[in-house]
Amino acid sequence: MATPIRRSERLVVPIPITYRIPGDDHWIKSRVLNISESGVLFGPTTLSPGTPVEVMFSAPQDIGKLGSGKQVVRG
Repeated sequence: MATPIRRSERLVVPIPITYRIPGDDHWIKSRVLNISESGVLFGPTTLSPGTPVEVMFSAPQDIGKLGSGKQVVRG
């Protein structure tokens, strides 16, 4: 029997987020829908799945190993 994969706990934190395609000068405003230490779901957006992005947001609390405060990350 396979061992179940443990997923990171997702938190609903409706905070502002800005994103852009790497190399673009223009940041686009959006909203976080939920977040965990392994990823962030945000929208609305016109991005296609798998599009590389840079995101910037301020986490209101520690999320797993991700500390609170301003974060700029790529995904």
